Amino acid sequence: MDSQHEAFMAEILDHLDTLEQEFLNFEELQGSEKRDIDALAQIHSMFRSAHSLKSSLGMAGFPVSSKMLHSMEHILDSHRNTGTLPAGEELDSFLSALDVVRLNLESDTEQEFRIDASSASQRPDAPVRPAASSSSKDNSGLWQIQKTVKSSLQEERFWKLPVFRTLESLGTLIEVVPKPDQWPEGQEMITLTIIFSSPLKIEELKEQIFDPLLPYADASTAPEPKVPLEDKSPVRSGELNILIVEDDFTTRHLESAVLSNFGACDVAVDGREALEAFRTALQEGKAYDLVILDLLLPEISGLDVLSGIRALEDDHGIAGLDRSRIAVVTTVAEHKSIRKSFADQADAYILKPVTRTKIRRELARLRILDSEDSAG
Repeated sequence: MDSQHEAFMAEILDHLDTLEQEFLNFEELQGSEKRDIDALAQIHSMFRSAHSLKSSLGMAGFPVSSKMLHSMEHILDSHRNTGTLPAGEELDSFLSALDVVRLNLESDTEQEFRIDASSASQRPDAPVRPAASSSSKDNSGLWQIQKTVKSSLQEERFWKLPVFRTLESLGTLIEVVPKPDQWPEGQEMITLTIIFSSPLKIEELKEQIFDPLLPYADASTAPEPKVPLEDKSPVRSGELNILIVEDDFTTRHLESAVLSNFGACDVAVDGREALEAFRTALQEGKAYDLVILDLLLPEISGLDVLSGIRALEDDHGIAGLDRSRIAVVTTVAEHKSIRKSFADQADAYILKPVTRTKIRRELARLRILDSEDSAG
């Protein structure tokens, strides 16, 4: 076992111990007067711990265990959003799942444990009531189409293309990148990325969609389009100035290891640090070429950091291709998050687990490095 893998495993065990202790502490408060004190804050802390453990498990090559933690994270997020508290049966289910994760870490094969939301959860200040189930959220999958069109196509006709009518019947359009008003001049053909949601399986979608189709989570492994998606700007040369905004140690370590090959990397572990670092860089005339931004951050959310960065650039008169390239890197695959990220002018949206290949491909697409370098 090499030193990097040992560090990953040690980090996973730390996350696992932390989350298990949080569940046990919460369970001990069942029925006591102290249970209602800061109960929702405790749930938020458990959610954060589950998120970190899920990310680390996926990075270390435990997909089944990571999926189990995703289910746990989803249930805890429902409690956060509805103000309900996990019932005893639910906590037992969480602890049993963590026991299975421990076994998986010591075994050559992974077992799966199904985590179900309890039918009875409690508000701190209200009688027992049904909890919001995870099925109340949109369970549609996210998909990506790559389509090439002529740049001479008028915008009014563009939105009447058959592909958009087809998507109306299959699901919901999320985003088109780039939109007609963002197409580079002097380019005859434009390759688009069309992101949409649909509850249908890929076999059913392919019966009606004839352009290249991929699950959105796999978008970073897709072949490079023949025509750049963003612009025809030159590749940024020289050593890059990079800001990594990530609170998870394992992910931060991997991103730093990959990106340090291309320039100096500063690190912020929460949203407040990120905005302060970006503001200081602008004041010192050392604007960041690239920002790698997690969405689930303490202090200030990643989406608020994204809009804050663009506001700071506006205040300093920085526009167009002079702006920092921002790649949102997160486990969040919800439609609202994707739509909001693009609305706030993110340049890329990469779903975890992060890999060297995903980062290099995205840097090449954003003209941060040459496509030849992305294969290295």
